[in-house]
Amino acid sequence: MHVRGRPFEPGNKLGMGRPKGSKNKLRPNARKLLVDYSELLMRVGIRTAVTGDDPSMLRGLIAQILRLERETPARVGKLSVDTPTEVKESYDRILKLLRAGKMDVEDALGFCRLLELGLKALFEKSLDQRLKNLEANEKLQDVRGPIGALGEGTGNQDPIPELKPS
Repeated sequence: MHVRGRPFEPGNKLGMGRPKGSKNKLRPNARKLLVDYSELLMRVGIRTAVTGDDPSMLRGLIAQILRLERETPARVGKLSVDTPTEVKESYDRILKLLRAGKMDVEDALGFCRLLELGLKALFEKSLDQRLKNLEANEKLQDVRGPIGALGEGTGNQDPIPELKPS
């Protein structure tokens, strides 16, 4: 028994339909043509809308052109920020793509900001670990007493009695 608007029973993984957020497939050539002629198309659309022939054309063209500009993210692959060396390698990869013209400056700056945040988090994690180690060492010294330069106790410990010859 099917409920209106729900052609598949709950739990049916095979008939889920189109995933939410999936984009329409637009061939790369068509996308490039729309971007290349976006100014001309916008002028024609504005002229058509102003004359009153088809005002919906303007809305459609504007929405499509703005969507195309917004939906072309740069592809950089996996950027890792687990170590400072990996952050540097990721930064170098972004610069290489920027120099090759495969990424614009705004996208490169966005990725560099993300790398900077990752590096900052990495340093904060390192600083936090070092602080915890210092606090643990301080607690050990409170329990054992301070340690001198030669590793001898200097302070709260009882001195070792000297043996006197009799």
